[in-house]
Amino acid sequence: MLFSPLRRRALAAAVVPAICVALTLGAASSASAADFVDPATGAVVEAAASGATITVTAGAALEYLTLPVADGVTPTRVIATLEAFEPLTGSLAVIVSGRTVQTLDASTATTLDLPIQPGDVVDGVLAIGFQLNGATGSSGALCEVEGRSLTVSGIGVVGDGLPAAPTTVGDFFPDAITAVSIVVPDGADDALRAAGLSAAASLASRYPSGVAITVSEESAVDGRPDLDAAQGRVVRFEAGDGDVVTSIGDDSGVPALTLSGAEGDLATAGAALGSDYAGLASSATTTGLSQKMTPSSSLEHTLADFGADRIALGSTGAAASYTTITQSAFGGPVSSVELELVGTHSAIPEGVTATANVYWNDFLIGSSVLGTETAVDMELSVPTGQLGSSNGLSVRLSAVRESDGLCIGSADSVPIEFFVDGASSTVTGVRGESAAPGFGRFPQAFGGELAVAFGESATGADALRSAGDLVTALQRVDSSPLAVSVVGLDDFADSDRSGLIVGAGAEEAESLRTPLRLAEFTAIDSSSLDYGVGTDAPYAALEAFTTEGRDLVLLGGWSPDGDATASSALQSSIGAYAAEEGWTSLSGNLAVTGSATTEPVQIDSNEITPQAEVKDDYSSYAIWFVVAIVVIGLLILLGWLARRRRARAVAAYVDAQERAEAEAAAGLQTTTPEAAAGPQAPEASHGAHAADPTPPARPGTPSSD
Repeated sequence: MLFSPLRRRALAAAVVPAICVALTLGAASSASAADFVDPATGAVVEAAASGATITVTAGAALEYLTLPVADGVTPTRVIATLEAFEPLTGSLAVIVSGRTVQTLDASTATTLDLPIQPGDVVDGVLAIGFQLNGATGSSGALCEVEGRSLTVSGIGVVGDGLPAAPTTVGDFFPDAITAVSIVVPDGADDALRAAGLSAAASLASRYPSGVAITVSEESAVDGRPDLDAAQGRVVRFEAGDGDVVTSIGDDSGVPALTLSGAEGDLATAGAALGSDYAGLASSATTTGLSQKMTPSSSLEHTLADFGADRIALGSTGAAASYTTITQSAFGGPVSSVELELVGTHSAIPEGVTATANVYWNDFLIGSSVLGTETAVDMELSVPTGQLGSSNGLSVRLSAVRESDGLCIGSADSVPIEFFVDGASSTVTGVRGESAAPGFGRFPQAFGGELAVAFGESATGADALRSAGDLVTALQRVDSSPLAVSVVGLDDFADSDRSGLIVGAGAEEAESLRTPLRLAEFTAIDSSSLDYGVGTDAPYAALEAFTTEGRDLVLLGGWSPDGDATASSALQSSIGAYAAEEGWTSLSGNLAVTGSATTEPVQIDSNEITPQAEVKDDYSSYAIWFVVAIVVIGLLILLGWLARRRRARAVAAYVDAQERAEAEAAAGLQTTTPEAAAGPQAPEASHGAHAADPTPPARPGTPSSD
């Protein structure tokens, strides 16, 4: 069903309050118990800490921050800190469940202390709205001014009660989860690896980027997230016989879900963990849990499919909405996108100028001046150069008074409102390629199916951990769950499939003709990499490239002494970076690191001095080029000789014809006078015949002699 794959991420971490304003959602983030300073008393109070932050701009529409709340916990207060970028005037309004719980002086406030009621938590999420009134002069207008904003951070949720342990598969993954550790047996084969990676993809489509998801072998604890009983979960796969059976227990106090059964069925069971239908599993023990992903190839969607049921903007000077549109939602890469926004706006009174501007990745693609005709129907095109793997669609409403140019604010009696109907507004893609080879071409190039192959330049545990991180990063840029499979390296290399290779070595890089061969190299800009990396010290590289019509992502490494796993930890650090920072943080087509404690350096393959291995490729091309030139030259020479021979034959023929004509003309000039007077042949004797004159021979015709 279209609703479930495209809208899962939009609905998982947000609620829609029953007010007609645009929602700008702050992402939920990891939370754990910590000590906070009580703003009211100065005493230390324990609260669930959240790393979520939100920046509120003066004059912008109501902006929401969402905080997950564990089952069994009733929040009573939310405390936070406020920090302004520049001195502000005006007030900050804080709204919970449609009521204003606090109004603060924006020029002096440094902390928040919000009272919370039990009914404020909806589906495990507490939504808090913020609106900053940046008043200008005495007009009281809500004007959006660049730089006039403040940040809400250092958030703690104080509450009563203890987190309730899950009792069914359906309630095992609530919205309040902040970390999931997926575990497979040591030395797992391809079937168990596929199970763990399928579970990672499914859960990454269920939870936003603030939720840590890892895949590891049983004894490999490096890189696993910190888990607590309230917001942590463990998923464990075990090989067995028969149908897949689930059971719920605990792992050092953290709820644990175990899936055991035939190895071939575990991957589809893992793919079901993040499903919208998981809630139907109403017991701790289930049999036959399974979900098979069928990638969609539809090129037309509605805004509602991307979580925007409607866009509602109010007359606060400048109001904006934001909708994420992933290219992979179209079932593959697209070369362009056509938008049709359908809705309505309020009548614009005289003396007011209102405009609606539409932006795609902050690039203006359309604008309309609003007038007396209240219907909205905007047909817009997104140029190829503005398409990315993940895109932001923003609609902005601006209204000013014609008399003085001041924005329309709360002091005005007639509101200006603009609505877009998400169900009637369409987003249509045109199949084709929009991005140059590199990280920006993924994950849409996979078409919803991700084949993973493992090499031997990393340990089995590190390779699995890296694969889990990369699958998670790729999935979070794909609106539909990826269908993950694990295939043998040789079979994958010999196929025409696109996919991911983890733990690649020099041999794989050479056969696939990667931009950077896993061998010695030198960066043209030496400041981009530490001295020694690529020459006398191990390194790891993540590469995104196209070869023979295949789009590939490859993670591998190299070491000067030939140690097959010397770069194993370095490869893991690149995978972890992609998972933590997000796939869209990668640019170009290479990410290289020589240290597991620093961020990888992102460079383009053009910034690397051509390696000997790459030169060898081109030397073979040069040889064939020379051979081709020689062959073409011989053909030209043979053609010239043939034309010359033919020209000589034609010339000889013409000369012979001219000689024959000259001889015939000479014969006519020597004819006797009698002959010139006409034929006077003597009478032939009886029985004798007159002699027939023999005509002159024609050139090229044999004579009768």
